[in-house]
Order: sequence, then structure tokens, then C-alpha cells
Amino acid sequence: MIKTNQKIIKRFNQGYTLIELLLYFALVSLMFVQLSSLFLSILEAKSQSQALSAVERDGQFILARLAYDIKRSANIVQPLLLGENSPTAKLIIEGVNYTYVVDDGQLVLIVEDQHQPLNFDTQISNFSIQRLGNPGGKHALKISYTVTSPIVQNTGFESREFQTTIGMR
Repeated sequence: MIKTNQKIIKRFNQGYTLIELLLYFALVSLMFVQLSSLFLSILEAKSQSQALSAVERDGQFILARLAYDIKRSANIVQPLLLGENSPTAKLIIEGVNYTYVVDDGQLVLIVEDQHQPLNFDTQISNFSIQRLGNPGGKHALKISYTVTSPIVQNTGFESREFQTTIGMR
């Protein structure tokens, strides 16, 4: 029995064979490839989630802000005529001009020469305001715009079109 233990100890002192090392490195490489693939999938899912979240957040915020201002406006200055489309909305709220305009992909609210951006992680395009209603009645605005995320996905850019109609009170 002592001779058997000595053989085992002698075997461990000699080190590993080339076949054992190659087998070990092959197994470690396979694990590394699988973990890398999993990590890249997680990063891609995170990026898609962030892009979708940014588009939804900015789109909903813009809708809420426009609805709030239109409902409390005293007058719609632009678009002026029924059925007219405009890339700019001008409202009068408590005697102050509120102007919504797209400038270089950014929707900006201008109030008394102060510029307030309304989208933060996205680009706005196709912003259009159409005046609706009956002559002599309360008017409404049909609003449409596209929100696009700047994050590039495998399928392209995350984009969504928003459209609503908001009436004055």
C-alpha cells in the first residue's frame, strides 16, 4: 500500500500530460464562448429595452404636455384656419405665447424667449398640427409626430408614430 501511495505522489509531482492540458483548455474555451454569447445577448436586450423605453417615455411626455397646454389655452394662433396643417403650434395661455417647434430633431417649447426641450434621448420628426372644428365652435388640434431612438439595433432604429386629437375647453 505504501508503494501505491508513492506512485500516486510521484505521478502528481510529474505534472500534466499534453493531452490533459489540451483537453482542459478546450473545455475552458467552450465555457468562455458560451458565457461571451450570453453576455452579448444580455447587452443587446438591454440596449433594445433602453431604446423602446426612451421612445415611449418621450412620446408620452410630449402628448401629455401638449394636451395640458391646449386644454388651458385661450386661443390657437397657429394653425390659424380650419383644416390647415402646420409644423408649428402657437397658443395663447393667460396672455402668454406658447410656441411648439421642431429644431434639429428636438421639439422645443418657447415661452417668452425661453426654450424648453421636450424630448431628451430621442429625435422628433414629421411633427404636424392640423386645426379641426366647426366655424364658431370650440376647435381642436390633430397632432402627429414620430419619435426615433438614436440607439442602433440589429433591425434599425426604434421608432414610433404618435397621433392624437386634443380639443380646447
